[in-house]
Amino acid sequence: MKQQKQIFKKQSFLKSNFFLLLTAAAVIVILTLTFIYKKRSFAQTNYNYGNDPILLRYSGSAVTLPYAADKPSHNTPVKAIFSILNFPANPNLIPPGLRLVAHIVNLYRVAGVNPKDVHLDVVFHGNGTPAAFDNQAYSHHLSKPDLKVTRNPNIPLIRELQKDGVKMFVCGQAMRVLHYKRKDILPGIKEVYSGLTFIINRQNHHYAYFEL
Repeated sequence: MKQQKQIFKKQSFLKSNFFLLLTAAAVIVILTLTFIYKKRSFAQTNYNYGNDPILLRYSGSAVTLPYAADKPSHNTPVKAIFSILNFPANPNLIPPGLRLVAHIVNLYRVAGVNPKDVHLDVVFHGNGTPAAFDNQAYSHHLSKPDLKVTRNPNIPLIRELQKDGVKMFVCGQAMRVLHYKRKDILPGIKEVYSGLTFIINRQNHHYAYFEL
């Protein structure tokens, strides 16, 4: 009888300790999950800054905002055409509009949108036409007695954008009216009939339009 009571006491002790251990384990799991959640929330509250290593030096950083009310779409193709019409007074500087194209590439890259779904076109026309020239032509057409131009500062950015899938075009009408030659155009940039009609054609294919 005494032995049965002792066995019963041991069993009761083990059961009570088992539930205590189980409760302690559950508390530890809950505390761990709470810590992880708070850590993630803190990281989001203080933003997660992401930089694109390719075009960053031309346009500045882009910021990832996973909780933003509106974000770049991952489900529909991105289509936009940029008109580089304005040119800086100092031709040794990159037009702000071309930098903005780099910034837009950065925004979609940092947002995680597949580059194959991003279709961006740039057309140089009007005063912006010379940005599409090689170094020799650029220097020849834009140098002045009081301002020496030795190279086209846009070429490195144009090449980086092309590597990222951005297509480049130049207005054929501007080339003729301004007495430029086809050989002036940088290799890899295509001449279109007209910058204006090119923009209209792209808009008819649902491209967003930006005049820069």
